[in-house]
Amino acid sequence: MTDFPKFDARSSDTSDDLVSMPLAKLYLSPMNPRQNASDEGIAALASSIEQLGLIQPLAGMMDADGRCEIVAGGRRLRALAIAVASRPELAMVPVKVTGDRSIAAGWAAAENVMREAMNPVQEIEAFKKMRDAGNGVHDIAIAFGTSEAQIYRYLALAGLPEAVLKALAEGKINVAQASAFTISDDLTLITKVLGEACFLGMSASRIRSALRPDAILSTSRMAIFVGEEAYIAAGGGITRDLFSEECSWNDTGLAKRLFDQKLASVAEDFRKEGWHSVVVLGETNPSSFGTAGTPIYPKPVPMSDQDNERYQELFEEGETRDLTPEEEVEYDLLMDKASLEKYTDDQMSVAEISVYVDYKGEVCTSRAVIPAEMEDEAVARGVIRNRTSSAAHQTDEPQSKPAFGKALVEDIRAVKLHAFQSRLRQDPALVLRLLAYHLSGKSMFRLFDMQCQSATNLPANKDGMVADEDLVSISPTSVDDVTEDFHSFLTASEDTVKQIIADKLSRAVGFNFYSQNRGADLFTELSKGLNVSPRDVWTPTASGFWLRCTAGFIDRTFAELTGLPEDDERIKAFNRLKKGEKVAEMERLFNESAYQSAMDLREEQIEAIKTWMPNEAV
Repeated sequence: MTDFPKFDARSSDTSDDLVSMPLAKLYLSPMNPRQNASDEGIAALASSIEQLGLIQPLAGMMDADGRCEIVAGGRRLRALAIAVASRPELAMVPVKVTGDRSIAAGWAAAENVMREAMNPVQEIEAFKKMRDAGNGVHDIAIAFGTSEAQIYRYLALAGLPEAVLKALAEGKINVAQASAFTISDDLTLITKVLGEACFLGMSASRIRSALRPDAILSTSRMAIFVGEEAYIAAGGGITRDLFSEECSWNDTGLAKRLFDQKLASVAEDFRKEGWHSVVVLGETNPSSFGTAGTPIYPKPVPMSDQDNERYQELFEEGETRDLTPEEEVEYDLLMDKASLEKYTDDQMSVAEISVYVDYKGEVCTSRAVIPAEMEDEAVARGVIRNRTSSAAHQTDEPQSKPAFGKALVEDIRAVKLHAFQSRLRQDPALVLRLLAYHLSGKSMFRLFDMQCQSATNLPANKDGMVADEDLVSISPTSVDDVTEDFHSFLTASEDTVKQIIADKLSRAVGFNFYSQNRGADLFTELSKGLNVSPRDVWTPTASGFWLRCTAGFIDRTFAELTGLPEDDERIKAFNRLKKGEKVAEMERLFNESAYQSAMDLREEQIEAIKTWMPNEAV
């Protein structure tokens, strides 16, 4: 033990020095917060002091008799009284002393809150010293005031390579990350993975995967789906981890065979239900983008006339006012009924679904499609319409009620027209050609509304609209001498003249061109040539769009854009939301990159969201 100066009460009335005092002159102060302690705990602490010595000095205040009342370190004082029997040198105790009661009271108050905790590596070393000295885990746990499980875990860390312990001590990795390294004894691999973990901040789970790249973790979708009991029953071996609920399945080949067999059995059950074909995707999630075949949708399960009438009534009421709590409950129940859908026997007989296992280890199915070889049969059964019709790309998506009201339909059309005009005015030569064609009398529809004073290219609800002001406002200029001003105008360049004509004529493109049957095809073709994107001028917002749609349309759009199958828990949870909550989720889907990332959206899905536009014909 370090020698400290002996305490002299005559010269240190107000000292706060660290001195060495006889154990016999120390007693517990009433100010000490550690008045109560179990005999078992004191005995364990005494054992620790016998092995390691007194790591931290006591603190106290001198009394008039030259004795010291201990205000901080009461448990250590009682443990010293036991330990001194085997180690007599402990009879002289290092004590920080003062003669000032206010200072002593401060030390007492700080006893529990100001003690600096050891870092994990220091704890590991302390536990190891006590174990090597013959103390059991139970005694070590009591001495340090922690659980036996914690002692077992930290003692297991004691065997880690020095580089891992150094990284832990320096704070480059935490205890959870350090514990992951206990599953391997390959020093070369450990060194490599440690460098990556310190640089990339790898999670403990990723570290385990890197140290055992060929093993299957018990938390993987494959392991959850197969089940540990079935794997072990088939003869599979498992390595358990002291630091995590995760364990490793060592027989990868066996695990994959069991996975394939179980999923094949599930696929066969679907075939027995009547599906034409079932594709097994395994662990690969399907995408709703680029899926081969014509998508079909389950048919609504009809509601009673009474329920349907009440549902429509509450829906219309909710468009103009807030429903009462009772009405909201009633509406939610009716919405659940209205949302019930089921594939018919005819649909299943010609359709294909894919089955796969999601990240939760649960079986999911993709949206049903009609494969190319079954299209004729699907048409014959009335599942899809003839693809040679004017609606060649239509599906049998349920049309139980319009997704949009008349006002919203008109607004969508106005947005698309505005986007078209905005791109058209950038091509003056094309505008002049259209004007010439219009004046030739060959067109059977009216291309231009030559009354340019009133714009018809803005939605009534302008929320989400970023308008091209040159297409909206007209600011005529008054001149004193029109003749002189015109002669001046004659000197303007051809490009200036063309642009003025293009601006005004683009603004005059009207709904007649857009909506009439013969004009609509040309409008579509020109839109493609001009690369028109309505989303350049408009974004669907809550008040401008989503609140004006039916809940069913929002449900279908969310599923389409996220690519999630109808039986995915996230889709089910979304469908259960109230309409206002669904609207908030759609705004997040369209505007928050963090939300898109949380939904695991791929780059092509995010791009699809950026250009998505509703079809006003739904």
